[in-house]
Amino acid sequence: MKVSNVIAFDCYLYSLLLYNHYYGKLVDNTETFYRIHENNTAGITNLLTEETLIKGIRVKENHYKALLHIDDTFKHKLADVLKLKKFLDDNKYIKLYIDTINKNSNTSLFWWENIKTLEEMKELKWQ
Repeated sequence: MKVSNVIAFDCYLYSLLLYNHYYGKLVDNTETFYRIHENNTAGITNLLTEETLIKGIRVKENHYKALLHIDDTFKHKLADVLKLKKFLDDNKYIKLYIDTINKNSNTSLFWWENIKTLEEMKELKWQ
């Protein structure tokens, strides 16, 4: 997969830096403003909808595909996302998935935390 297909490039870059042990360093007198709102590429964070779910799965899928060359970890993460995507192809599970996430979510979550694998969903006792 080409890096140009990565939707959330900042997450991709951050993953590369962390994987290669570039942790950064503290710089005095600086601020970073990271705007999270519904018009962001990945979408709003607090409420999962069918649209944000589909978009979030696509973002993660492209992200992991772009990182496959690094390590098998990303192969397993991609497999988990693809398994979730296939499971949610059956529309009867989408509403249950979204309702369970929204019922158990914390309003301070980032968008990627609302897209849980089937294994993570077991902890929420959703079935």
